[in-house]
Amino acid sequence: MTLFAAATQGSELRGRITDPSSSPISGARVAIAGPVKRNTRSNDKGEYAFTDLPPGRYSLAATAPQLSLPAPVLFTLESTPLTLNIELKVSVVTQSVNVEETAANAVAADTRNNPAALILRGEDLDMLADKPEDLLSDLMALAGPSAGPNGGAIFIDGFSGGQLPSKDAIREIRINQNPFGPENDRVGFGTIEVFTKPGSEKFKGAVYYNFADAILNTRNPYAAQKAPFNLHEFGGNFGGPLSKKSSFFVDVRRDDIDNGAVISGAILNPATQEIINPYTNVLLIPQKRLSVSPRADWQVSPNFTLTARYTYNEASVTNSGVGSFNLPERGVLAKSTANTAQLTGTWIAGPNTVNETRAQFFRLASSNLPNNTTPAIQVLGAFSGGGSLLGNSADTRNSFELQNYTSMSRGKHTVRFGIRLRGESADTRVFNNFNGTFTFGGPNSLEQYRRATPTQFTLNAGQPNLSANQIDAGLFIGDDWRLRPNLTLGYGLRYETQTNLGDPTNFAPRIALALAPKPKSVLRAATGIFYDRFGLNNTLNATRYNGILQQQYVIANPNFYPSTCRSQSPPNHPAPQQRSQRLPNLANRDRLRPPTPPRHHTFSHLRWRPWRSSPPLQSPHRPHLPGRILRHLPPAPVDHQRQLAYLKQALHLRLARLESRPGQHRRHRHLPGQPIHRQRRIRPCCNRHPPARQPRRHHRLLARHPLEPPSHSRIRHSLRHYSR
Repeated sequence: MTLFAAATQGSELRGRITDPSSSPISGARVAIAGPVKRNTRSNDKGEYAFTDLPPGRYSLAATAPQLSLPAPVLFTLESTPLTLNIELKVSVVTQSVNVEETAANAVAADTRNNPAALILRGEDLDMLADKPEDLLSDLMALAGPSAGPNGGAIFIDGFSGGQLPSKDAIREIRINQNPFGPENDRVGFGTIEVFTKPGSEKFKGAVYYNFADAILNTRNPYAAQKAPFNLHEFGGNFGGPLSKKSSFFVDVRRDDIDNGAVISGAILNPATQEIINPYTNVLLIPQKRLSVSPRADWQVSPNFTLTARYTYNEASVTNSGVGSFNLPERGVLAKSTANTAQLTGTWIAGPNTVNETRAQFFRLASSNLPNNTTPAIQVLGAFSGGGSLLGNSADTRNSFELQNYTSMSRGKHTVRFGIRLRGESADTRVFNNFNGTFTFGGPNSLEQYRRATPTQFTLNAGQPNLSANQIDAGLFIGDDWRLRPNLTLGYGLRYETQTNLGDPTNFAPRIALALAPKPKSVLRAATGIFYDRFGLNNTLNATRYNGILQQQYVIANPNFYPSTCRSQSPPNHPAPQQRSQRLPNLANRDRLRPPTPPRHHTFSHLRWRPWRSSPPLQSPHRPHLPGRILRHLPPAPVDHQRQLAYLKQALHLRLARLESRPGQHRRHRHLPGQPIHRQRRIRPCCNRHPPARQPRRHHRLLARHPLEPPSHSRIRHSLRHYSR
């Protein structure tokens, strides 16, 4: 349970009052009438603002000394902020507009008012960072700690899961709005809502260019030389009308940043094998980013508005992951491409009813290409070399989101209800540590590395490709009931469900209360239940590391450095999580062959059985014996061609021995003093059938199935025929 101030989201109206010469008018009286009635005055810059307005149809009137508006301006206010500039005309006749003002305490005693909220626009946005990563960090710091375990959430034009646009394309940012509203799936603390710029009535544009160099930078104290740095940021935006009822806005941004990574640690001189401590170096890390974001707004009818927005983001980083202990050979070429398409329709269904429908499709494709694919080398406390642990990995995510929200105002009640449906699919290719990692530890890890005696070798193997999908839905209904002019009660209910690890009992009630005992004092309280979703990444990790799809092998004190011994299970034969095998030399594991057939063949000898123990058993481990290593391995892959060749050889050897001693074989009978053998076992005795018919039947058996290994039942039947 959470107890704190509550608020629901309201819309805003802003604008500027000017005279016929486009000069700002200060002190102008501005009044609006509609679902609520309010008035205000313009400031020194001629700007006015109305906040926390419910959606609906309004009329605006403005007056100033010897200036007036010929007729009230009619407009429709939606859930998004609206900017309306007014130009007053010179008037001889003085007009007065009387608008009933709502009591101050009635406005304060509203659950939609949140004094802890923060709204950034105009000059406030100019003070934030220009780089998207730095801008996101600034916004997260302003939002403060979130109430949930997964941190804050970012919504772009009402959609979740998108990427932060360029700062020049942002109209307004709201932080910590409506923390306890039933339309929110998580507590609003730490929530950031970003609204992009629409088109304007006149053509406007801007171009910028930023340049920075390492001349004024200082040297890193852990580096022997100054790290390189070169920054070029350029872009611009342009917007205007397409027709009388449509407009557009386009924002383009390009960043070329050459940054430097500082490497510090201790290494060995490749020529003299002497320890270099400390070792410092710098490496150039080129970064490139491109962002294109067009937007179009179209007023289809007086009651319906359509907004379409598309965003393309592309980024690449060369030598990613290099720095600190990581040498340049550990670098990775990281690339990502994101495509976002959004469509929003707003319909004024009646004088007090507004419906919003939103749809979004988001696709993110990322990949990592390592500089080399050699095994990774980790010398604890000194350096990390070799290939990157990421390997040649890739990740493609496709997600969609559909929303339908309706707001209704009926007397003392303001009702809001709707549904949100989201889906996500992922196609991943993960090769984490598929090339293996040699770890050199101990009190003197560099000396271990110089002697080429690693303390541990780890390797991941199995199936790198994995796909998964997930769908979640949320329904809600809420009501703000004004019981008295100074008392407002907000209550609602939300229901959550999802496909993976779903629960049918995820009901989340919400309740809020606002009381104004005095005109300038307000008491607010709220409580509610919130659920966090089980993300698709958790599903992917649980499937990938279930011990069957991928396995991890750990070898202590390996003796095959710098080569590796890869072990992979066949696709159709998933391996258990743990198997143990005792090998004389791990480096020669690929050269193992089936054992030589014994002199007296049985059915059990005709099958290739690798030297392997059952899951609960392990071979005895004797560290003092050289070359004796305890490994955890999956079952050995089945080589059908090798089994078939082995079976053919065993059968021919058996037939050759039978033909060399004709008439001296018979069915074995147990004699006193002899050991009891397995049933159906063949011993060199006497046979009542002539040996001439035996080879022909087995040649027909092998010719009938030349490319597939004989089944166990067929071999048993064939060998049983020998003794008849």
